[in-house]
Amino acid sequence: MGAFTRAWICFSIALMLTILVITGELRFYINPRLQLFTIFGIVVLLLLGMVQLWNLRVPPQHSTGAIGYLLLLSPFLIFLLIRPGALDASMAAHKGGIYVPSKSLGREQHVLNREGATARKEGKSLNQGNSDSPSTKKETDSTTTKPSASTGEENSYYAKILQDLVSSPMITLGEQTYLDRLTTIEVHHNRELKGKKIRVHGFVYRTRDLPNGVILVSRYAITCCVADASVIGIAATFPGADQVKDGTWIEVEGTLQSRELQHHATPLVNANSFKPIPTPKDPYIYANY
Repeated sequence: MGAFTRAWICFSIALMLTILVITGELRFYINPRLQLFTIFGIVVLLLLGMVQLWNLRVPPQHSTGAIGYLLLLSPFLIFLLIRPGALDASMAAHKGGIYVPSKSLGREQHVLNREGATARKEGKSLNQGNSDSPSTKKETDSTTTKPSASTGEENSYYAKILQDLVSSPMITLGEQTYLDRLTTIEVHHNRELKGKKIRVHGFVYRTRDLPNGVILVSRYAITCCVADASVIGIAATFPGADQVKDGTWIEVEGTLQSRELQHHATPLVNANSFKPIPTPKDPYIYANY
């Protein structure tokens, strides 16, 4: 009887994962890039289930209590009782909004020279020690003044994104490039991208320290699974922004400006109006690494 129960548990969980893969609801739990591992897990569960059916022919070697079976079966029971769904705005307050200072993002986009790499490896500040040396001064200048003009030192991947944003008549973040483009906007919004037309969409989210008339057009960003989801937002202002309820999905089109929020310069979409939109089929954005 124990082997039959274990086989049933293996087949049930395999069936649950198969349904999630076929319906596309797996994206509510993990990054779609991990779907291949889920399929591999389904195959393993089917094999384990068949092994347990084979064990029906031999006496059980040991017994398993009801609590153990219940723990193994709990994912399938939760799947039956609670239908999969995306995180809503009510969870955003627990996750918190993400703001990253532009200087920090600039350092992440910059390819370190030998001295900078050594300093980071030793846990030192990039400006510590030989801050007046020509190589350090050159690196600092290329990061804080004209990143797009540096040759060889700037991360070519982000330099290409910046070039695309500068040449585009309308900046859009896109589903596949959202995080990388938003990072580039954070770094260059008050220089190369200042005044550019921009269109963003997401759900309305507010933090306590936001001034009146400013909201965050937000998305949930997922690296691995929903448990590590973070709220990524770009600030926006438009007439009547304070009257829009949290969680409302909107599209905002305006000009990219800079505003002091949370003690550092933050990109801001200055718009004349907004447009309500339906919740997308897949409301999440995913890290590309």
